[in-house]
Amino acid sequence: MTKNNSLKVVIGLLCLILIFITGCSLFPDPKVRGSMQIEERRKKVIAKAEEMVQADDSIDIFVCNGNIYINAEDIEWVNKLKPTLDQEAKLCEIKKFYEVGKPFEEYMATKLPVGTRLFLSKERQGIIITLVDGRQIYYLPFFPENYTTQRRR
Repeated sequence: MTKNNSLKVVIGLLCLILIFITGCSLFPDPKVRGSMQIEERRKKVIAKAEEMVQADDSIDIFVCNGNIYINAEDIEWVNKLKPTLDQEAKLCEIKKFYEVGKPFEEYMATKLPVGTRLFLSKERQGIIITLVDGRQIYYLPFFPENYTTQRRR
């Protein structure tokens, strides 16, 4: 083999190695990719919660475990079901109260006081229940992907 051909082979191998390294970095480990997707969704949820509060400052929501939950007291089928909370199935606890003009955060609520514990219902998955002043309040998960905000007048 001549020097010229050897140089071509070395350059070709270097190019292949660079392509391989670049290709591998474009497709991160599935765990890393999953955590990136979770973080991206969390940011969207927080942004949607802020948008909802700006559109209606009387809205009763909280963010817990990367999801928005909205008060369901006026939803007929929830009230007919009369769900009961499962003391063994705590979802989360409110850690912060929303203040106008401040960014929304995880475990923050617009109406529920700090320290409020939220539980899953025994009867139906997805219904969240809390006790405030001895009264049960129901919440349902809210899917921001299916919501567009319109300002109230």
